[in-house]
Amino acid sequence: MMKNFESLDSFLAAVRDIAPSVTEQAIGDLSPRTVLGFRQAWKRERSYHEFAIPKKSGGERRITAPTGTLKDIQTCIARLLALEYVPHPCAMGFVPGRSVATNAALHVGRKYVFNTDLKDFFPSIGAPKVEGALAASGVEPMTARLISTLCCIPVRSEDGRIRNVLPQGSPASPILSNIACEMMDRRLEGLSHRFALSYSRYADDITFSSNHQCYTEGDGFYAPDGEFMRELSAIVSDNGFALNDRKTRLARNGDRKEVTGLSVDRKVNVMRDYVKNLRAALFQMERRIPTRREVEQVRGRLAYMRMVKGKDDPTYIKLGGRFKRIIFKYKAYLKKRQGAESIKSA
Repeated sequence: MMKNFESLDSFLAAVRDIAPSVTEQAIGDLSPRTVLGFRQAWKRERSYHEFAIPKKSGGERRITAPTGTLKDIQTCIARLLALEYVPHPCAMGFVPGRSVATNAALHVGRKYVFNTDLKDFFPSIGAPKVEGALAASGVEPMTARLISTLCCIPVRSEDGRIRNVLPQGSPASPILSNIACEMMDRRLEGLSHRFALSYSRYADDITFSSNHQCYTEGDGFYAPDGEFMRELSAIVSDNGFALNDRKTRLARNGDRKEVTGLSVDRKVNVMRDYVKNLRAALFQMERRIPTRREVEQVRGRLAYMRMVKGKDDPTYIKLGGRFKRIIFKYKAYLKKRQGAESIKSA
């Protein structure tokens, strides 16, 4: 039993105690009465806002994020769960010390890499599944029900039914999704052992890899009508998900092998286009004064490259040096402009 979740009273006390360190709320603001008040659906719905962000593959991704006190409560829940929950070894997303790079590293140098993903990942995880998974992880049943209520939002499905699901945008959804996928991860790990494959999951991205012959048209592990695919689909379906056929791909020997956006041919590496586009962005910034947005975008791309390739990688060092010179010029420009504006206003 998790000590912070042994009873409803201990959970509410833990939320109150941890609130000052993880939220902007003062001590006592997140009282049991405040937390329990959000059991009312209308109050939770009123505490969310929606916005869209662009997808890398095109189109938009809808984000439903909590605000105000509900966001603080969910942040406390996420922190409390992180203190005690040990994620499954195959779960690579939303786990401290694990990343897209550690996920990809499990599949480096394999002759066959099979990628697929789960459709509508967060909306497929309903409140009953969250509640059941929490209880199975050692959370007292009444507390598990309260957490699932506080962290899920009512949505109307295509058939007109109202379902309470994890919102994509909640600070608690990442860790709750891993808890909800624990049983599926165990079964998929068992499936991988049976077929002598390696398995990992990064959020909704699922990868299997192997060195032996796994695919022949109409036969083999990865064949659409083969034993492996039937079992994979059954496990995923049993856990309330569906495979995304449009994002299902087998890379064979000689094909470009990619896992969560990274190359895994000989080592974990960013894709060639990533470096090419970064060089192009630096070239444009060297020819003129960049905008603040451009500076932050390139800073983020370089940080990602360092995380993947390491700080001693020659390509990272070279591109990082160019960026430092750009920043020096950028800061000198800002200082000069600020000086001119102060003179003008005097």
